[in-house]
Amino acid sequence: MKLWDLMESPVASVRDLRRRTTILAIIHVVLASSSVALLALLVLRLELLVTLSQRSNVETLLLLFFAAFVIVLLVTTGRSTLGAITLFGLRCLPADRRQRWIQAHHVEPRRGERTLALLNLSVAPPDGALELPLEDGFGRLGLLRVHGVELQLENAPDAIAGPVFELATAVLGKVAKRDPHGSPLGIVLWGNVDRSEAEVYRSQAYAFGQLARALDKGPLWPAAVVDEEGVARLRAVLAEATPHLREAALMRDIDYAAEFSIPLVPEPLAFVQIHRSESRADPVASLGCATLMVLVALMAVVWVVLFPPWVPGK
Repeated sequence: MKLWDLMESPVASVRDLRRRTTILAIIHVVLASSSVALLALLVLRLELLVTLSQRSNVETLLLLFFAAFVIVLLVTTGRSTLGAITLFGLRCLPADRRQRWIQAHHVEPRRGERTLALLNLSVAPPDGALELPLEDGFGRLGLLRVHGVELQLENAPDAIAGPVFELATAVLGKVAKRDPHGSPLGIVLWGNVDRSEAEVYRSQAYAFGQLARALDKGPLWPAAVVDEEGVARLRAVLAEATPHLREAALMRDIDYAAEFSIPLVPEPLAFVQIHRSESRADPVASLGCATLMVLVALMAVVWVVLFPPWVPGK
């Protein structure tokens, strides 16, 4: 879990966004290259590896597991890998040509309807609801709407939802005025990961709002108040981030939850375990761990092929 925390790459500023996009592109290329190399080595040296593993069916099944594992990785990340290679090629071009090409080929054809994330605090801007267009001279990426506990990204590529929500939450956390006894502003649920739980949470927040209006009292749900200066700061950050978000649209985030389990009693009696879960796995950490696993497996297979421990006679 400590390694996972160190490998995470949260987006708290525009600089973090550009760094995260570059790191993610490198991980995709390395992961795809190492996966292809491992799969090719397993196929080309299959006879030797199966011969060495005849002492146990478990070892033979391990070869099949790694083959299936890298095939799944190549299929699920193939589109993002092509986007990463495209990004490295486009960065050799002038910025204006790069931005126009991405807008035409990777933004306009891939617009989604709506992506949702939910906050622990209700954001209270001056005008009730906050609408922030993500656009610049090269075109429009989408519309970010902040309404109560909801962050909504509309008419935008799904690939940029994660970075947009993380960046907006980080900026709002800095500029908003909240209850001194309240928790820091943060995302607690992602609609793409757990849609049913997100709907339940939205209903609860809406019910508290209705109750406050019925009682004619102030907000009952913990709130983070944003003034005009804070809104202007958020608009400026999003405007600065728009070109980098357009580059991030080349690589789609794989949204899923993560769970960590540490057995207190060794297998096969691991009936006492410590669990920790993440509502959304950081893509840099999750794909980074997958890349490390593939690289370790590749080095192990290369070592066995070059220095076989024992080859039985025919």
